[in-house]
Amino acid sequence: MRICNVVLLAGLSVFAVGYTQAGVVNSASVPKAADIPVNATCTSTINEQIGEIIYKGGTSTTNGVEICGTVTSVTTQPDHGSGPHHIVHLTAPLPASAAQPGNTYNVEIAVNDNLDGSIDARKGDTVFAYGQAYSDADGTVGVHDVHCSTGAGIANGWVVVEWPNNKKVYGCTK
Repeated sequence: MRICNVVLLAGLSVFAVGYTQAGVVNSASVPKAADIPVNATCTSTINEQIGEIIYKGGTSTTNGVEICGTVTSVTTQPDHGSGPHHIVHLTAPLPASAAQPGNTYNVEIAVNDNLDGSIDARKGDTVFAYGQAYSDADGTVGVHDVHCSTGAGIANGWVVVEWPNNKKVYGCTK
């Protein structure tokens, strides 16, 4: 069993350090993708991968996707076996190559309260997330698995909520 810690440094770089059950540091066990920096500003460039998923349509999942946007609302889902969730609804800027060139698209971030803790995000906050992107048959597009990896070969995820003069990191912190 791997335990992960996220460390927040100046400039908001997030990186994970892996430990084996014996407690010995094992940085090789941490997927390389977990070492990506958190961007300082939400731009359409960050949303290129999610834009491609939106453009292709259909149902899919893609590991290692970062998204960002502005919170429009936050809802909750009760526990249906994998824990209760907060769903953070965002308006995400898309690059010109995406489904709605130069516009925005409504996406969501599914945060597992049991793995990440209850997220504090409010309307108007800027949110960044890294995890597994999904596209459902009903047209819902978003990112989940924004917590410590629960599967082999899947990178550790995270969420950063930005509000005036403050930043909070959720995810691989347990």
